[in-house]
Amino acid sequence: MDSFDYPAIGQRIKLLRKRKGLNQTELAKLLGKSLRTVQKYETGEIEVSVAVVNQMADILDSTST
Repeated sequence: MDSFDYPAIGQRIKLLRKRKGLNQTELAKLLGKSLRTVQKYETGEIEVSVAVVNQMADILDSTST
């Protein structure tokens, strides 16, 4: 059973992205993902893999835990 709150995770990604001064297109490019994928991460439409979470943590100067 899936117990993750993907919309809440997406809001956290959005907050950290904005604090870093990046727009969605810039984050997508840094991640090697499409703009639409980043949009879906931020709205909680799709699950963010552990590998991508770790990559985002490095880019956004945050922790993945």
